[in-house]
Amino acid sequence: MRNPDQFDDFYKSARDRLLMQTYALTGDLPAARAGVRDAFVEAAHHWRKVTHSGTDPEDWIRPVAWRNAVRKHSARIWHKDKALDESLAATFESLGQLSLQQRKILLLRHLVRLHISDIAREVGQSQRVVEQELDEATERFENHRGEPALTLPALLSGLTQRGEGTQLPRPTIIRRSGSARRRVHTVVGVFAGLAVLGGAGVVVTQDDGDSASLAGERLIGSPTPGPAKASVPQPELDSEQLLEPSQVDRLAPSNAWGTPTTASNTDERSARLPCRQSRFADAMAKSSLIRSFPGKSTKNKPAASVTQISELSASEKAAETGFNRTVSWYAACDESQVQLISTQSVKGVGDEAMIFALRSWRRPTTTYSVGIARTGRVTTTTFGKLPGAGSAAMGPMSFVLSASINRLCGEPGTGTCAGSPKIRQIPPLPIGEEPALLSEVDLPRVEDVGFPWYGTDPSKPTKNPGLSSWARCDKTSFAKKPVKNGITRTFLIDKRAKLSIRFGIDETIGVLPSSGAAKNFVRRIKGKLESCEDRDAGMTVVSGPSLPGRKREVVTWELETELDKETVGSLMGVIRKGRVVAQIGFVSAPRASLTPDDFEALMKRALDRISVMPEAKG
Repeated sequence: MRNPDQFDDFYKSARDRLLMQTYALTGDLPAARAGVRDAFVEAAHHWRKVTHSGTDPEDWIRPVAWRNAVRKHSARIWHKDKALDESLAATFESLGQLSLQQRKILLLRHLVRLHISDIAREVGQSQRVVEQELDEATERFENHRGEPALTLPALLSGLTQRGEGTQLPRPTIIRRSGSARRRVHTVVGVFAGLAVLGGAGVVVTQDDGDSASLAGERLIGSPTPGPAKASVPQPELDSEQLLEPSQVDRLAPSNAWGTPTTASNTDERSARLPCRQSRFADAMAKSSLIRSFPGKSTKNKPAASVTQISELSASEKAAETGFNRTVSWYAACDESQVQLISTQSVKGVGDEAMIFALRSWRRPTTTYSVGIARTGRVTTTTFGKLPGAGSAAMGPMSFVLSASINRLCGEPGTGTCAGSPKIRQIPPLPIGEEPALLSEVDLPRVEDVGFPWYGTDPSKPTKNPGLSSWARCDKTSFAKKPVKNGITRTFLIDKRAKLSIRFGIDETIGVLPSSGAAKNFVRRIKGKLESCEDRDAGMTVVSGPSLPGRKREVVTWELETELDKETVGSLMGVIRKGRVVAQIGFVSAPRASLTPDDFEALMKRALDRISVMPEAKG
């Protein structure tokens, strides 16, 4: 191609605008993206003709893009696009009331802003016909939408956000595809010409009266040429497919950013992300890139930072495995003093996506916002490190995740692109040997204790876990009938913390014969706790926050126990879901306690955990 820089500049300046116009015509983002991409490949093939046509190259390529997209798209596709907001969906619905010709004319007039004469030339109609069609299209649109057609550009402004970060192939890929297309057309043309000449030769020979013929002759060393094959661009990762500072700025808008650095993830100097257990989620990945966005700290405010890692697998199945492995790293983060705050499912972003919020209680306290998404053979992780114990910016992360997928969208080896993300908080993913039990990642911070929790191995219960405190009120046992499948676990803190030997968290779960039996089991525990002070002068019992319900129940208490001339504080709770009951207790120590809010959150997490048991479904 002559003047490749000229083509690249045109492609970069026009692609987003053409994508928006084509999407407005069809309401089908994948079809619009494919239509625009193929139109630019065709323009690269005919670039010399395009630049010498005497018209604006954009006027040459737009009808091609529109024709391609219309051929690819499904009718009224916007009805299936749940990512559209109400205003944009209503605008598409109103455009859908028009014929394709009317839709083109209305968009050319109010979105592309062409003169009537130019519209007539583009749609191949007289100016009189175009004016009539425009009047009818305007009236029908305004009646259905309830807005003047002049506001169409403003009504379609949501398309910018809908396709935010959409990444069409790089200019070099488009040019290579155009060159391959030109070679194929050249070869096919040569073969066609040879076929015509061969046919002409036979005719001339026969006309000359020569009975000699090529029929049955064997041409040694001259194999019949087969159809030429266009070179297929191979999947690869490129720095242009990674996020830009303006996109990650959503996570910390007031943060000042330094210059991002990009490197291969094979570089030993690459940053190690918390919770990530190995450099690659897919050990056989074809390639991997890492981009770091360092924050600039100020005198009064520590800096945020963001890191993105993208990984290209050899197959989609391998990428699925890599995605699941990455998700498991954050669902069961084994980093010291890191707590899982929440888990979000994400719809409308790539083939699959998840977001996690975690908090590191190591000084200084830091919040982690982690987005993981996969499109085709590429898995990308965006890790935001935000100072303090504030919001994990889950909403902003969903849009950053969407942008990270759309930066890849349309590249070889990728799959589904991203629209407006839909996030929903879900229970934590099952982890560990006994997924129904709490894990270290679920446990809250203990004030003024700089050591992490560690859990004992799950085991069968042999006695009431709280013998040193609340067992004086409640001697309920999970080790005998009617309870079955009982299991227990204890969480302690390193002895270097020099806390009381009583300090720790116990959890015991068991299954009752029926939901009714489980309700009665909890009712008996409640009765024992409520009458405890009358039976034991050394006990003080105060009811804490509770969550009553027919299918599930949470009950908590704050207790003080006189033991060995000291007062021991504790928190105890019982949860029920279906036939499953769990008892959780925390025994505090001087300068080491949990707040009632922390304990209530722990109880709710325990309720989420026991939901994985089949008996909890009742």
